[in-house]
Amino acid sequence: MVRRPAARKLGDVGSSPTGSDIFRVFSSIFKFVKIVRKTRQRFCSNFQYFQTNFGVPTLFSHVKDRVRLEKRSSVIYRIPCENCDSVYIGETMQYLGQRIRQHKNDVSSKNEKTALGQHAFNFFHNFNFNSTAVLANENHNISLKSGRFVKCMVEIIKDKKCTH
Repeated sequence: MVRRPAARKLGDVGSSPTGSDIFRVFSSIFKFVKIVRKTRQRFCSNFQYFQTNFGVPTLFSHVKDRVRLEKRSSVIYRIPCENCDSVYIGETMQYLGQRIRQHKNDVSSKNEKTALGQHAFNFFHNFNFNSTAVLANENHNISLKSGRFVKCMVEIIKDKKCTH
């Protein structure tokens, strides 16, 4: 009696899958997916599905800490007056915290070199430096003085109560 070699099974140690083995596996997977789709359509047609936006990109979308307001530079900023509806809009390449300290010194020493100092001195008003807001950031690649100046002028024109 002649013995035939045993049939190889996918996953046997020392054997590599042939093309027909791979074809059988993929055709089985496709048949299974087809059956699952039909079953889902038959039994779950009344259910509504929703897709979540949860995934790896949402987990790591904000990996850097936000820069604190006083540590931001190349900005156009807005400081409101405490006593009236006027605001001061300025632009700086320095850290904003450093520029605010300069404004505070201008107000305390009655320096009228800026519109903020003039408003504080002429009307005896105080500015709310704690409510300073950044209106625009300057791109460091395009840090032309003229570009910042144009952005600043646009913000001043938009805000009708500006003291600048």
